[in-house]
Amino acid sequence: MLRRRHFKALSTRTFGASRWLLAPERRWLLFIAAGLAALGTFGELSEDLIEDDELLAMDTRLLQRVATLRTPFLTIHAVDLTALGSLTLLALVVLVAAVSLVRLGNFRGALQLLIVMAGVGLWTYLTKNVFSRERPDVVYRLLDVSGYSFPSGHSSGASALYVTLALVLRRHVPTLRGRTLLFLGCSAMALTIGLSRVYLGVHYPSDVASGLAFGAGWALLLAAAFEWKPAARRSGDLDELERE
Repeated sequence: MLRRRHFKALSTRTFGASRWLLAPERRWLLFIAAGLAALGTFGELSEDLIEDDELLAMDTRLLQRVATLRTPFLTIHAVDLTALGSLTLLALVVLVAAVSLVRLGNFRGALQLLIVMAGVGLWTYLTKNVFSRERPDVVYRLLDVSGYSFPSGHSSGASALYVTLALVLRRHVPTLRGRTLLFLGCSAMALTIGLSRVYLGVHYPSDVASGLAFGAGWALLLAAAFEWKPAARRSGDLDELERE
């Protein structure tokens, strides 16, 4: 009986804490926590890249394993999918999305999207040159690409774009089911683009993982910044109503 009461009390407190954190005026805290966790993953992978030879060994094993799964059918679709993360197509999606958000009256969302994508492009370029990791040569590359490997630019760009689109467009989706499908679809798109880079042999798995984490972390922290001021205003309005 004592354990049951304790369990019930703990469940109640946990549920209450979750409701407190998920409230609209405090959602920015959740974005900060998730963003820092994602950037922490990127930091761990970066540290392992510098200090741990085991990462390269694991990357090599995984890359060779994926290469054994290649078929003409999969290769055709992998090439098509990886193109969705190219600079040209990302820029086109950003342009169309930003114009659509402006037409919907969501100027903050359009501005958020533009800042996220400009920032992730700059940070990816800088980190690639800091780590200067050469592209894998342990399997045959199905695409001819240049530049450094860590982190994957396709993965970081796709992750930042689709995480931001999910966060911004959720305000225009009225149902929970619709928002869930939106988040799942955007997450699947970013993940698929990243996996296509490994399949094609142009990136190590850790390049893709670091890119996805980096792009998502940056997008979530920017989302927190854009969410904070409206949340603070709503909180102030609620306090004023309570005083009245």
